[in-house]
Amino acid sequence: MGLCVIGCLLMAAPINVKAEAGKPVWAPAGAFPEGFDWIQLTSGEWLKGDLKVLYNDSLEFDSDELDLLKFDWEDVHQVITHEPQSIRIEDPEAKNYRVWDVDGLTDTVKGILHIEGDRVIVHTDEGTKEFDRNNLVSIAPGTERELDYWSAKITLSLDVSQGNSEQLNYSSYAEAKRRTALSRFYIDYRGIYATTFGTVTANSQRASSYYDIFSTRRFFWRPIMVDYFRDTFANIDSRASLGAGLGYTLIDTAKTSLYQFSVEQPTVPEQFHDSFRKLSEAGFEAVEAVMVSARAFFNDVKTVKDNLYKVHHFEKEADGISDRLKRSIFASDLELAHKIHLRYFALNVERLSDRAEEVADRLAIYAIKRTI
Repeated sequence: MGLCVIGCLLMAAPINVKAEAGKPVWAPAGAFPEGFDWIQLTSGEWLKGDLKVLYNDSLEFDSDELDLLKFDWEDVHQVITHEPQSIRIEDPEAKNYRVWDVDGLTDTVKGILHIEGDRVIVHTDEGTKEFDRNNLVSIAPGTERELDYWSAKITLSLDVSQGNSEQLNYSSYAEAKRRTALSRFYIDYRGIYATTFGTVTANSQRASSYYDIFSTRRFFWRPIMVDYFRDTFANIDSRASLGAGLGYTLIDTAKTSLYQFSVEQPTVPEQFHDSFRKLSEAGFEAVEAVMVSARAFFNDVKTVKDNLYKVHHFEKEADGISDRLKRSIFASDLELAHKIHLRYFALNVERLSDRAEEVADRLAIYAIKRTI
């Protein structure tokens, strides 16, 4: 379906208009649009097309005119779909942290989707259900046909030139993806073949594949990834690798904290500047240590624990700094509202080291499993 900015459609479709500070506000007519999906960006612009998926805070939106578009999830204010979607929602009350027990951590709901601000509304056969946007893990097609979960692309290129030199260059690329709200399967192939005056000058092939499972909105794991490579002129007859991986969102924690600082702009007395600085440094030291451990997990699993103790060290250091900072704040002569405001930001900064420790605990478990 064509995707276009709503300004192009004002003369062709019914509109709902309301005044806000003297400015007209456009919205799609009716609660359930026909034939296409709608998204509204935080800038106020409306776009129409086909919603593909939401993974890792990245929304894919497709159209015949503009092809595939990707938006940061934070830049999308509203979503309205015309066909059922499969929505994965994290259970905020779940106490089971075993990532392989996905059903214990999340629920899947299917229905017509409407997201506005922090509200996720799903119109199901059993009725309307509402969730908090902060608990949204993923979105994928909600139909029952297996074919709807798949997409594929093939590209072939042939270049022949004659003159001072006779050259032939051939390349091929193919990929296939199967995506649901719970998992993602991907496989691709790349091939290059070239000759000059009939002599082969390039001949390489690469194939790779992986499978992802989205356990929670912050954590996903890759139980298997495979890569095969062959390049005659690099003297590589064949090379294959097999691995596994995991991912945990830490950056958004820092990004969210910085965003809160930019929005609320707290007044921090000079006497607390040093403590806030030390608290931030301890948090980033913990994150750096867990990143080193994550790299070691794939290169030399036996060395993972060498850096995990640093994560726990900096997390405890951050806890101590935060505790002393909050005590100093409430022992000061500031007004109570000011004290509470500063304590809120101390907790936001401290959360970075807490998230790093959560990842470190999981890495320790996975490292033990890989060595057994």
